[in-house]
Amino acid sequence: MKKIFIFAVIVMTCSCANSAKNASVDSDYAQISSSSSQQDNSSFTAYSIGETGPAGGIIFYDKRSNSSGWRYLEAAPKEAEFAAAWSMNKTKVDKTNILIGSGKQNTEIIFNKFRTAEEEAGTAAVKAFNLEYNGFDDWFLPSQAELDQIYGNLKRRDIGDFADDMYWASNDADSEGFKTSVLNFSNGEMDFSAKDNIHYVRPIRQIPGPNPSAAASGKSSSGLGSGNAASVFKNSAFSTVIIGLAAAAVIVLMIFLPGNSPVEE
Repeated sequence: MKKIFIFAVIVMTCSCANSAKNASVDSDYAQISSSSSQQDNSSFTAYSIGETGPAGGIIFYDKRSNSSGWRYLEAAPKEAEFAAAWSMNKTKVDKTNILIGSGKQNTEIIFNKFRTAEEEAGTAAVKAFNLEYNGFDDWFLPSQAELDQIYGNLKRRDIGDFADDMYWASNDADSEGFKTSVLNFSNGEMDFSAKDNIHYVRPIRQIPGPNPSAAASGKSSSGLGSGNAASVFKNSAFSTVIIGLAAAAVIVLMIFLPGNSPVEE
């Protein structure tokens, strides 16, 4: 019987050692992952609102994190601005959205619908989609919410040389298809205009940026407060070893204390 208890102690001790080893491996992996994340961040440039972007435009929006391939929105400079109709045929375009981040998809939807119509070749979204400026060809027509950010962060601060006039949005706001959204840059109010009217277009583009570092935010990427994953794994390993050794000590005491020794058969 005593041999059985001793065997149990050996098994528990080996189990504790293996847990510590695994935790150490996980700790090393966490440190490597953290280092890799910092390296990825270093490949991106951080911008502030109003600064010149990589295409020579102006940064007007920062969503504070790099997701879906982008963090900042850059408005083209005055030289890339043009005037055009939204749709010469007043074509209805479904599945467009007014939200920030939707202008690019809106423009792609409009372009795919208009690409075979010769009379739509010079319209707002098609020209924005085909624009090449300063070596960049990923421009698009901003959504309503993106236009609002341009007005608030640039026009009201006299940045970007915008006209006191109407600018087209990429979302189709009229269920009948005859009118759609424009933003009046003289007062910041959203309005509707017939799609074959001529209004200004200021193309924009998405650009990537760094994510806030764990050190700056006081939190790790796993949301564990100001600590890091490596220290959590190390603490876990230490706790496992202590608990295992304590259990082993209890079993040994049960075996060898007077009156508790099992009788061998």
